[in-house]
Amino acid sequence: MRPPAWRLRLGLLIAGGAGGALLFQNFNGFRDDHNEEAKVVKHAKPFDYIELNKIMVSVPLTVASDGSASSIYRVCSLDMAFEVNAKDKDKFKNITPLVRSIAVQALSVHTYDKIRNVPLDELQNDVSTRMLSIADSWHIDRPFNAAIITQLLCE
Repeated sequence: MRPPAWRLRLGLLIAGGAGGALLFQNFNGFRDDHNEEAKVVKHAKPFDYIELNKIMVSVPLTVASDGSASSIYRVCSLDMAFEVNAKDKDKFKNITPLVRSIAVQALSVHTYDKIRNVPLDELQNDVSTRMLSIADSWHIDRPFNAAIITQLLCE
């Protein structure tokens, strides 16, 4: 007994579609072996995050119109994580007190009002950029790749 013709055609259509999909993937590079993005991820350098907790900074409440800081200060506490290359992890741990000092300097230029009102990603980018420029001025090799504020508490 022969199967109905529509079943045979459907089976051929499905098999042809599957074969075409496999050929399409091979020719267009959708497999991990041929995909450029997969190559970039496979060859990415390994990195680690190192945390510095409880960095305390005293910042002025506001700045007067003449540029002088107010006499009222507030305390901000922040926790940060630093992306470092895996091979530089020990080097970073040796300069942790310097990095903590650099973080305090980078955040202390802001006022309490600015810290509270600016979006966190903008503050994070500003602090990270300032930290790298301070490290350059101290002639310290780039101590980290990126700085992330993981917690910010201002009283």
